[in-house]
Amino acid sequence: MADRSGELSIGEGSTDLALLSSIADHPHPGPLALVSVADPADCLAELGWSGAMNAGMLGADARVVLKSWQTRFGAYVHSAWGGTLQLSVTRPPRTLAEARLVAREHFHFCRYDSQFHGTGGIGPYVSNLVGLDHWTFWWD
Repeated sequence: MADRSGELSIGEGSTDLALLSSIADHPHPGPLALVSVADPADCLAELGWSGAMNAGMLGADARVVLKSWQTRFGAYVHSAWGGTLQLSVTRPPRTLAEARLVAREHFHFCRYDSQFHGTGGIGPYVSNLVGLDHWTFWWD
């Protein structure tokens, strides 16, 4: 479904328990940190994350996209290190049509689309997004 702004909107809000279960299923690269922020979308800005600096984006710049994905897909930062960002997703796209729109957003968020490498291109990437509970982005 699309809201008035034309953005894809999937499902209703989810519980923290679903998010924590999702996070527990995915490995992380090192020690965990709890970041005190009013909104989870602010965590990269608060940490001063600069992993996408070569693409002209800092943690504070990513906030708008992260907030949108948090609201629409239940996507929360799971880990961020170097040029890698991982999100846990509690309400992923359910159909190929929804996944196609999400893939377009991923492309614009991470233009170099390192997440497409090794997937065989955009078609398999879109198919893989259906029901996928984690999204990974990587910038050189």
